[in-house]
Amino acid sequence: MTRIVVFGAGGRAGRAVTAEALRRGFGVTAVVRDPLRHAALGERAEVRLVRGDITDAASVAGTARGAVAAVHAVSPMTETEAATAGFTRLDPAFFARTADALCEGLAAAGVDRLLTLGLFALLRTADGGYVRDRADLFPPAYLPFARAHQAGLDRFAERGGHTPDWVQFVPPAHLDPEAPARGTYRVGPAARAPEDPAGRLAYADLALALLDEVERPAYHRQAVAVTG
Repeated sequence: MTRIVVFGAGGRAGRAVTAEALRRGFGVTAVVRDPLRHAALGERAEVRLVRGDITDAASVAGTARGAVAAVHAVSPMTETEAATAGFTRLDPAFFARTADALCEGLAAAGVDRLLTLGLFALLRTADGGYVRDRADLFPPAYLPFARAHQAGLDRFAERGGHTPDWVQFVPPAHLDPEAPARGTYRVGPAARAPEDPAGRLAYADLALALLDEVERPAYHRQAVAVTG
């Protein structure tokens, strides 16, 4: 059975990707911080539920072996944590550290395809600026999170060809966990923001986009915007 590894399989994006992968007949190695909290993920025979640390290259290598592609859907903090505590506990180097660990760990495991999730704040607006610099589109209090994401994307770019063949999918601001997949998503250059960068997209359609890219690679070592 062809297998993918999903880091952050217990989150909304990770669960959607796992469900879509199973629907297509993939096996999934579901990597989470605490398997006991996500025991339901392991109820399917095609799912291997494991504990892992995406910031540790050895852990990445150990969990990714045998996969044809990896999906990085890990966030350093939940929306609730961000809303209640702000970003005082955010490690600004989290995404850069995960980029390093993924590049080294996936290389050791022989996995040469990596799909990551980005942040809409890094998209460009029509006037050439960034969404993150528009207070009407992105709350200034969330800028530390945007900077951390940017550092991770920069790290992938800095490593040049010494990385897996990565692509970062940047969704709009509002992801709907309840809406079914419509199959009408669009993908375009992240250097140009979509018509409504603060628009909506179903998690199910984000999963479609990611799995379509696993099966039919079209983008390489770049960030792309995915919209509804």
